[in-house]
Amino acid sequence: MYFMQVFGMLPTPYVWISWSMEYLNTNLFGTTARASEFRTILSFTVNIASVLLIYWIHHEPQLKGYLITVALAYINSQNYMGSLFLRQPLSAPNQRLAVQNKQAEFVFQGKHSADKTKQ
Repeated sequence: MYFMQVFGMLPTPYVWISWSMEYLNTNLFGTTARASEFRTILSFTVNIASVLLIYWIHHEPQLKGYLITVALAYINSQNYMGSLFLRQPLSAPNQRLAVQNKQAEFVFQGKHSADKTKQ
C-alpha cells in the first residue's frame, strides 16, 4: 500500500476522501460538482443529513412529515450556498490596464503642461 502511494498509484487520503465525497454527491445525490473542498464537504454533509432526516420523518404518517420531506428536497435542489466560500476571480488584465492608463495620464499630463508653457 505504501509503495503504491509512493509511486503515485494511490492518492493521499485527503484527496481520496474529497474525491469520494464529490463523486457520491454527483452520482448518488444528483448534485453538481462544487468549486472548493469546503463546499464539497458542506454539500455532502447537508445531503447526508437531509436523507437521514427524510428517512426518519417519512415514517410519520402525517401531512407534516411529507411537507418537510418536500421542503428538504426543494432546498437541496436549489443553490443554497450561492457564492459562499468561493474566491473572487482575479482581474489581472483589468489591473494591468488601469496601471497603463495611469502611466499614460502621467506622461501626457507632463506633455500638456509643457505645451501650455510654450504658448
